[in-house]
Amino acid sequence: MGRTVHTCSVCEKSDAGLRQPFESCSRCNSQTYCSQECFESDWKSHRKTCGASILDRMSEPQRNFYRTLMPDDFLHACPEKDVYDMLDDCFFLRIADHYCFTDVKRAQGGNMTKFQDFLDLAEERAGLLPPWWSARKRRECEKTARETARMAPGSEDYDTKDFVVDHALIHAYKDYNIPMKLRLLAEKIYGSRATPEW
Repeated sequence: MGRTVHTCSVCEKSDAGLRQPFESCSRCNSQTYCSQECFESDWKSHRKTCGASILDRMSEPQRNFYRTLMPDDFLHACPEKDVYDMLDDCFFLRIADHYCFTDVKRAQGGNMTKFQDFLDLAEERAGLLPPWWSARKRRECEKTARETARMAPGSEDYDTKDFVVDHALIHAYKDYNIPMKLRLLAEKIYGSRATPEW
């Protein structure tokens, strides 16, 4: 059985007969591109739909499957260190998505202050954080986050060089679904699928 033939979403060139198939958008897989140039020329218009919740584009059975990846008590079964790391990565993945899906090219303000606001929101979501979560555990989570390069002194204004990217998360967690899980966690915490205004 032969592989599926793809057509570039921009120039409509086909990958039939080529050794390697065209690449799809790494975030939504809905658009296919023959080159980086075609991707870049389409990004301004594509990012508007790509930034929408992936769940919105799924059938009900597919949505139910992904909801099982991120039930409200997902963090309850995770080790303490993993909870801290996931909250930190979730926060910075949301910042990266905000950068990609809006015209904001540089965010200003304290990373730690924004992370603390993020934790405030997480604490407001009943049943989201593990039962062992407390003011002391929150301080430990903030300490863990503060020790990352992304929270280092001088990182008050940040650009894309230290952003969390999907492939790095997949490698770190050894889980192909972790970018989706963290995005779903961010939606639960922020209460919206759209990236917040900074």
